[in-house]
Amino acid sequence: MKLFYLLIIVITSYTAKAQGQIQEFFRDTYKTKVFYGDGILSSDRLDDVLKILDKDTISGLPGISERKIILTTDEKAYILTEVKKLLEVSQYDYLKNIKGFTYQKKPSRRKKIKEYRYISKPVFFRDDTFCLLYDERMLQSKSTGFAGTGGIGGWELYEKQDGVWKHTLMLSTWIQN
Repeated sequence: MKLFYLLIIVITSYTAKAQGQIQEFFRDTYKTKVFYGDGILSSDRLDDVLKILDKDTISGLPGISERKIILTTDEKAYILTEVKKLLEVSQYDYLKNIKGFTYQKKPSRRKKIKEYRYISKPVFFRDDTFCLLYDERMLQSKSTGFAGTGGIGGWELYEKQDGVWKHTLMLSTWIQN
């Protein structure tokens, strides 16, 4: 029975640490108010990650960043496993307690929301010094609201530098007008 209680304490403290890490990441990287809904990661975005992880070295988009990060086989396998889990997790589950993030079930023209976002749960790796994240913005037009409007999204890599999360590489992107 003592082993059971010990296991519960370990799991609880690990979960609290992970939630604290997520809150710290979002506090460092998102300075403006964010509106989000019930979105889950689409399988198309998984295909993007497969392309990114196809090589041992990941790099940013050409002309934007020359930096390159070499991933180990274990890191690539871990990242892929974690990203696949995102296909089943609503962003509401991990964003609901983040300060500055506001849940909006459906985008609304009545509210003065300029963008509506899907942000994946961060995938931390390399001793929690790097983080892979998918961020998608749906932009609102005055005439049609969010329906049929443009957007932008892509996979991004962040690195913890001097205790603060910094954007490091834009790994993929899409733009729709």
